[in-house]
Amino acid sequence: MEQLLEKKAIYQGELTIGPIKLKCFVTEDGERFISGRSMTGAIGMKGRGSGVARLVSNAKLANHMNHSLSIALQNPIVLTGKTPQPVHGYRGEILADLCDVILEARKDGALTTEQDIRYAEYAETLIRGFARVGITALID
Repeated sequence: MEQLLEKKAIYQGELTIGPIKLKCFVTEDGERFISGRSMTGAIGMKGRGSGVARLVSNAKLANHMNHSLSIALQNPIVLTGKTPQPVHGYRGEILADLCDVILEARKDGALTTEQDIRYAEYAETLIRGFARVGITALID
C-alpha cells in the first residue's frame, strides 16, 4: 500500500457556505485544505467509507473528470498538528473542480437519481458561494 503524503497544519477553522460547513486547515507552507469528511458532506454524500474517492469510479461522472482530479481524489494528504488525530485532507481547489464535474454531468443529463440530484444541488450551492467569496477577494 502506498504511503500518503503528510503535512503539518498550523491553522484550523470552519468555513460556512450557506448550509454547508467545511473544516479547513492551513499548512506550514501556506496550502489550504478541506477535510475529507467535509468534502463528502459538502456535496451531500451520506455514509462513510472511502468518501470522495468513490466518485472516481462513478460512471456518470467519469466522462467529465480529468486525470489530475481523479488522482487527487484518490490520494488525500494526511494533516497533523492542529488536529487531535491525523485528518485526510484535500487541497481547497479540488472541491471546486469536483463541483464543476458534477454540474457538467447534470448539464449533460447524466444525473438522474435522487442521490445524483442532491450532489448537484450541493455543488451549485458551493459554486455560488465560491463566486461570492471570489469577487470579494478580487476586489481586495
